[in-house]
Amino acid sequence: MDSDLIPFDRPDADEPSNLGKLARGTDYFADVGRWPRLLGAAALTPVAAYFLLAGLLTPVAAAHFAWRNEWPLAGLLLGIGAGHGVVGFALAWLARRLWRGVPSANRRTVLPSWLVGSFLVGFLTPMGLGLTAALGAKAWQAAGAGDATVALWCAAGAVGSVAGLWRAYRTFARLVRGRPGG
Repeated sequence: MDSDLIPFDRPDADEPSNLGKLARGTDYFADVGRWPRLLGAAALTPVAAYFLLAGLLTPVAAAHFAWRNEWPLAGLLLGIGAGHGVVGFALAWLARRLWRGVPSANRRTVLPSWLVGSFLVGFLTPMGLGLTAALGAKAWQAAGAGDATVALWCAAGAVGSVAGLWRAYRTFARLVRGRPGG
């Protein structure tokens, strides 16, 4: 195990003085200046509000369809609402970070690690694996039909999808590991 401890793993990490230092850090958006950062936050706020509102209202529509005994549509609406809520929360968090000019607690990503990890596991992984399966099936079908060009392109797309997922996981692991600034 490497000697660089994650800031949360230090024995003294729970002391109030250290928690304050952990929440503050360098301003990732200092290079663009204060006004562009504030304008970015102002532009993101209505978009975040839309996604949050949609995330809050879709359960009402889902309840209506569940009451009418249309369960597949109710489940779909709940899923869409949950997705909108997560995106709205992420955008609201980013707008807040832009407005205050404060990085996340890990001091390496603008969004919190748990939110980035949830997006990676809950959205990108199923999408990437689904794309891989679809392209692999199409490559198999094209190879069976004797169309080598389509089979090779689809197989290359499937391999690229897996490689993209691997790269995303590797990048995320590198961003959240180790001491800030190390």
